Amino acid sequence: MNSILSKVREWLQLAKQQRGGGLRYAGLMSANHLLNGVSGVLAMRWLEPVALGWWNSAQMVSIALDPFRIGVLNGMNREYPFLLGVGERERAHRILETGLAHTLVTLVFCQFVIASGVYLLRDSDPRLVAGLIAAGAIWSLGYYTQFFRSMLRTSDQFNLTGKIELFATAVDATAVILVWRFGYAGLLVRAIATAVLLAVIYRLFQPVSVKPRFHWDAFRSMVLFGRNTYIINYIMMIGANAERLLLLSAPEGVRLVGLYMPAVVCGAFMQVVPGAMHNYFYPRLVQEYGRDRNVGVLARAIFHQIKRTSALMLPLGVGTALGIMLVVEF
Repeated sequence: MNSILSKVREWLQLAKQQRGGGLRYAGLMSANHLLNGVSGVLAMRWLEPVALGWWNSAQMVSIALDPFRIGVLNGMNREYPFLLGVGERERAHRILETGLAHTLVTLVFCQFVIASGVYLLRDSDPRLVAGLIAAGAIWSLGYYTQFFRSMLRTSDQFNLTGKIELFATAVDATAVILVWRFGYAGLLVRAIATAVLLAVIYRLFQPVSVKPRFHWDAFRSMVLFGRNTYIINYIMMIGANAERLLLLSAPEGVRLVGLYMPAVVCGAFMQVVPGAMHNYFYPRLVQEYGRDRNVGVLARAIFHQIKRTSALMLPLGVGTALGIMLVVEF
C-alpha cells in the first residue's frame, strides 16, 4: 500500500512539473498561432477570393502525398520516447535512423507525384499550377521538418521548439508584406520561405546526430504503433478536403473555396491550445509509462489534460470569427 501511495505521489509531482512546462510550451505555441492568424487574416484582406481559392485547391495535393507517410513518424512519436523511458537507447537510435531513411525515400517519391500533377494540369490556370508546385514543396519540407521536430522530447527541448516556431512565425508575419506588394506570387514565396526556414533551423538544432539507415524491425514497430493514428488523421483530412471538393463542383467553385477559407481559419484556431498540449504531454506521458507501466495513473493524467484544454477551444474559435469579420471585406 505504501509503495502504491509513493508511486501516486511521484506521478502527481511529475504532473505538476510537466504542467508548468506544458503551459509554457502551450503559451509559446498560442502566441505563434495568434501571430500567424493575424498575418493570415491580413493576407485574406489583400487577396481576391479567387486567388485564395486557387491556393486552397492546390493544397489538396496532400491527399495524394499523405499515403506515403504510412504512419511511420506517428509511430516514432510513440516508440522513441517509450524506448528512452525503458532505457533502451540503442533501439531508440535505430528508430531515429529508420525514421530518417523513410523520410528521405518518401520525399523522393513525392517529387514524382508532384511532377506528374504539374504535367497533367499544364493547360490549367497558371495560378493553380504554381500553387501545386508551392504546396508540394511545402508538404515535402514540412515532412522533413516533422522528423527533426519529433526528436525534441525533453522539457527544455519543447521550449526550444516553441521558440523556433515563434521566431519563424514572426519572420512569416513580417513577410506578409510580400502579399500586399506582389499578391498571389508573394503569398507563394512567403509560404515556401517559411517552410525552408523551419526545415533549416530544426536541422541545425537536432539533439542527436543521425544517419539514414533502414532497420526492418524498427520500421515494422513504427508502422504497427503509428498506423491507427495515421489512418484516423488521414480520414479526417479527406473529410476536410471533401468540403472543398464539393465547393469546387459548384458554379464559381474556386471563388467559393476562397470565401470558405475564413471558416477553416476559425476551426484551426480552436485547436491551437489542445494541439500544443497534446504535442507536449503525449511523448512525456509515454516516456513515463515506459518506466512505470501504470495504466490507471496514466489514464487519469490524460483525462485531466482533456478537461483543461477543451474549455479553451470555444473562446478561441469565437474570438477568431469576430476578428475575421472585422478585418476581411467579403
